[in-house]
Amino acid sequence: MVTETTTDSNRFAGKGAGNAGIALGATGVGLWLLQALFNGGLGGILGGARPPAGDPPWSRDLNYERQLTQADAKIGKLEGQLYTDQQVNAVRQEIQGATAAQAVFNATMNGTVAAINAQTRQLMGMTGLIINGPAMAASEGAAAAFKGSAAASANG
Repeated sequence: MVTETTTDSNRFAGKGAGNAGIALGATGVGLWLLQALFNGGLGGILGGARPPAGDPPWSRDLNYERQLTQADAKIGKLEGQLYTDQQVNAVRQEIQGATAAQAVFNATMNGTVAAINAQTRQLMGMTGLIINGPAMAASEGAAAAFKGSAAASANG
């Protein structure tokens, strides 16, 4: 069995600062290598931040996405127009039905009003509430003649 003594822990004293320095140095070298690989510092091993010649795959993907988006927008617009046309046709049919019903109602009411007007004229003619022009002239002439004969008989 191993027992730890103060001499064992003193044996590693001061070594932590060295380990931290090694770790920082290794990190710095790793970052430099990554930067060199991606920025063309090592002959462009990983592309050197330059687009590849021709049409790169990511560019084609963007073009496909753009075309799909345009097609989806066109489909959405056409579906919207189709839905609107269907709704307009439904409203148009409803209005045509209401208009036809209103036309039947108007014709019925016109007939009813015409019948009432005819009955009113007939009633007025029977009761004599309204005396038309020729009847008025004849009655005034008769009244004048009647007054004249009454005056002649009173004088005579």
